[in-house]
Amino acid sequence: MTEKMVVSRNTSVNRLRDKAISDCRPTKVHVLADGGGLELTVKPILSTSQASGEKVVTGWNRVWSYRFIRPEDGKRTKMGLGNYPTVTLQRARELKRSAQELLSQGINPITHRADTLTQRRATEAEVPNTFLRNATDWFQLQTKNVKSRTAQKTWRSLEKHVFPKLGNLPIAEIRNPLIREALSELADQGKIETIEKLCRAINSILEHAVIMDKLDQNRCLRVRRLFQKKKVTNQLTIESSELPQLLIDVAASSMTDVTRALFMWSLHTLVRPGEAAGTRWDEIDLPNKVWTIPAERMKMKEEHTVPLSSQAIEILDEMQKFRRGEFVFPGNFKAKDRPMSSQTINMALGRMGYKNRLVSHGLRALGSTTLNAVDSENGVQRRFDPDAIEAVLSHVDKNDTARVYNRGGKYFNRRVELMNWWSEHIEAASFKE
Repeated sequence: MTEKMVVSRNTSVNRLRDKAISDCRPTKVHVLADGGGLELTVKPILSTSQASGEKVVTGWNRVWSYRFIRPEDGKRTKMGLGNYPTVTLQRARELKRSAQELLSQGINPITHRADTLTQRRATEAEVPNTFLRNATDWFQLQTKNVKSRTAQKTWRSLEKHVFPKLGNLPIAEIRNPLIREALSELADQGKIETIEKLCRAINSILEHAVIMDKLDQNRCLRVRRLFQKKKVTNQLTIESSELPQLLIDVAASSMTDVTRALFMWSLHTLVRPGEAAGTRWDEIDLPNKVWTIPAERMKMKEEHTVPLSSQAIEILDEMQKFRRGEFVFPGNFKAKDRPMSSQTINMALGRMGYKNRLVSHGLRALGSTTLNAVDSENGVQRRFDPDAIEAVLSHVDKNDTARVYNRGGKYFNRRVELMNWWSEHIEAASFKE
């Protein structure tokens, strides 16, 4: 059966906005037109609900395309331009303009792209396929996907500890024993954290080479196991049973109204401290009860959507009377164009007597522990899917393939139920003695 497609078109150009794209969460294929032939096809990802057995929307794939008339025969066709948000709205428009320039010269942009790729492969074939060469290609991609400072720091570490021994080797020769030898000095010094970061970077480079067809297989996936494990330090948090007393202490504290609102917002949404403190009004979609945190504000540079419970929306309503700029939780009046510091909650908790017991990041651990312990109504199994809980916490999937399929509205329907339950649990705890 052919899937019905909804198309939104008009004659204007550059009419799309990132917010409109994020807000588009259809239940069937929908096409958004930016004008001039540039379109974004939004297709829902359907999964079978474990509870009802029905198909539910768990995310959306968004793919750019450019429609044009072929100069060689006058027939209509289209070319793919990549997935959003990997290919941003601005970049898609640039690609469209490049294609239009080629068409003005009588050149088919699809044919031109294929010819360019063939020429590039021929040129690359003349260059030795070394680990350093592939690392350089990988680094150029990293600078677009992660914070510049983080990418530069990783590259300097590779230059210091890895490239001198592995850089000039053919990438197909990279094996666990060679990596272990290259990092042996760091292991002797007990620099486990540096080793972990370098192992992740090396594996990422090898995986990139596989994707780019420069390497048949990454044979170093388990190289980290050759080194001593780092001791895990958990964020300070409290037991689930202590939540009622915490809420009593917060209500009775000398916190300002804005600080108290930020605390409750962090608790209800379970986002990271910096993400909560930097909340912007234009990220909030009240009609759809969704908060969309853009990729540039997220730890792993991936957009994150947060379903908003009625309790979370009440916090936003309360903050309207303090509104004086773009931030929901503004700093002091001398810095009204800045958000409240992400450390504000930690300082307030310290004054309340929770120093060395609880930090703001520990609220996420509190939520995770509570949600993972909730039984279903029949008591046979856990009520909430662990993957949905991880999605709420915006933890990155270890499996890269899963990350691709889960991107966008990751487990969204299940997260709505989960977040509503969590807020009701908090509200109920506030009435316990």
